[in-house]
Amino acid sequence: MAIAAAALTAFFVFRLVYGLTREFFFEDPTQIFLMGLRWYATGSWPYFGPDVVWTESEIPGALQPLLVGLPLAIAPVPEAPYVFLNLISVAGLALFAWYITARLPQLPRWLAWGWLMTVPWTLEFSTHVTNPSYLLAPVLIFFIGFFEALPTFRLGKVPVPMAFLMMGAALGWVMQIHLSWPLLLPYIALAWATSFLRGARSVALNTVAAIAGLLLFGSLLVPTFVVYGVGGGSGGTVRNLPPASVYRISRRKPLELSRERFSYRESEAELDDIAAFSNETGG
Repeated sequence: MAIAAAALTAFFVFRLVYGLTREFFFEDPTQIFLMGLRWYATGSWPYFGPDVVWTESEIPGALQPLLVGLPLAIAPVPEAPYVFLNLISVAGLALFAWYITARLPQLPRWLAWGWLMTVPWTLEFSTHVTNPSYLLAPVLIFFIGFFEALPTFRLGKVPVPMAFLMMGAALGWVMQIHLSWPLLLPYIALAWATSFLRGARSVALNTVAAIAGLLLFGSLLVPTFVVYGVGGGSGGTVRNLPPASVYRISRRKPLELSRERFSYRESEAELDDIAAFSNETGG
């Protein structure tokens, strides 16, 4: 147990250091960091998340800014969001490594754990503060839930209603981080369809569990739609659906859109608060 704890700590430190060495002053990382900093410095509720450059839209929901801002509220240092991001990433990878070794007991544990923690595509997007990095942990949880919800793949490691809760919670998370969330819907539909094999009670219980999971993080969307309405609350993301400008390339960059937000949504005092935080932390 002590060796496992030491190895997990070493993986976390390695991944954290790697994330901290990645380029920060690039458009996407800067925009995501500023969202959380804005909430922390001003206290203004973040109704929208990342920008979608090609259609000049923005993803609704407060989750992304809060994922960056809450660590700053706990420890007001610039590295705090990186520490939190790597904690949830390592936790998600550890859970998935446990599930893989349970499904494939012949696979050496050191190989499963070591490979997942160091493979390039889990390092590039899960250690550095940019919105795709916040997808790894919830998506791993989603697919564990999916496998446990289907009779064909089920190991019995998770109760079926809990599997649907996991899928719902992951969906509510992902839909506020990245526009790829519709890709998860067919998996939920397939898993829900198999509930009919277990009877009406199972269908009802799994439906309630999925909705409860969705509301766990999806409730952060409610203030956006209350304030801006259904149309405005979408942030213009419907423009990403065909045939509306799917292949349109905007000339405006994400950082420019972020500056516009600060220019018309924030007061001079709020911007001063952000500047003060930057000075205090040596930024």
